[in-house]
Amino acid sequence: MRNPPKDIVAHLDAAAIGLTKGTDLFASRPRTETSNIPANSVFIYGLPGAAPTRVMGQVEEILAPVVMILVRNRSYSTGDALGRTIRDTLQAASVSPYLDVVAQSSEVESIGQDNDGNHQFMLGFEVAYIEAA
Repeated sequence: MRNPPKDIVAHLDAAAIGLTKGTDLFASRPRTETSNIPANSVFIYGLPGAAPTRVMGQVEEILAPVVMILVRNRSYSTGDALGRTIRDTLQAASVSPYLDVVAQSSEVESIGQDNDGNHQFMLGFEVAYIEAA
């Protein structure tokens, strides 16, 4: 079974866009700022997505879960720019073993500030892959 959030974290970690897995890039739901989790962080987690699609007579299914990405940054402009860099990196990418990675919206969405005043931005991507039923 695939783990899309972890695979997307690995892809972004290797993409040389200034994010480091385990330092400021996490495969988890958003967590509050601590000594181990900086204010300027990216959190990637999964949602179920659409129901699996199976072609009649085939044992494989096409699954299309959604990967949500939350960018948190003390600076609005820096967070927005990082969100756009992530969007562009994933939208143009071939992320193995996925058939496709597609942004769910054209723009990075500002969702306001958290309780500590950090700016937050959301992105969603559908990731499609084939798996034996």
